[in-house]
Amino acid sequence: SFPTRRSSDLVDLFADADSAFTVEFWGVMDSPNSNCFIGKGTGTEATRIFSISTTSGGVLRINLRGGTTNVENPSEAYNQWRHYAITWDGSVAKYYLNGVFVIDLPVGTASSTSHNIHFGSLSATSLLLKGKMKEVRIWNIARTQSEIQVDMNRELVGNEPGLVGYWKINEGY
Repeated sequence: SFPTRRSSDLVDLFADADSAFTVEFWGVMDSPNSNCFIGKGTGTEATRIFSISTTSGGVLRINLRGGTTNVENPSEAYNQWRHYAITWDGSVAKYYLNGVFVIDLPVGTASSTSHNIHFGSLSATSLLLKGKMKEVRIWNIARTQSEIQVDMNRELVGNEPGLVGYWKINEGY
C-alpha cells in the first residue's frame, strides 16, 4: 500500500488557493470506503482547501475551498487503476476521469490554510488511503483536456512548463 506518513510525502503547495492549478495522478483503491487520495486542511469540509476522497459509502467526493461535490460512486471500479485530474483556472474548476471531462466543480470561499498537502490521507491520521497512487503531478496552470490526455500515460521529464511538483511513486508497480 501507499506510504501515507513519510514527511517527504507532505508538501506546502496551494499557499494561495486563488491561483490556477492542476492536480493529476493515477490511483487505485483496494476498498472503496473512506479513502483520501490527496488532502489539504483538516476539520469540516467547509474549511478544507482541497481533497479528493471517498465517503464511508464509497462515493468519490472532491472538495475545493469548502465547495464539495459527490462526483461518482466508484465502488464498481475499485481495484482498477484510474487517472484523476482536477483543474482550476481561477474561476472554473473541472474534474476529468481517465482523460475525459466529467463535471464542473463548485468552489467555496474557504481561505488558504497553512496545512500541508498529504498524499494518501487527509491528514497524518485521517482517511488513510487503502490503495495506491503513482505519477502524482501538481501544476501551477489549469491544463486543458487535450494536455491531460497527451501526458497521462507517460512519465514526464520533470521540467515541463508549469510543473511544480512531480512524484513518480512507481517503485514496485
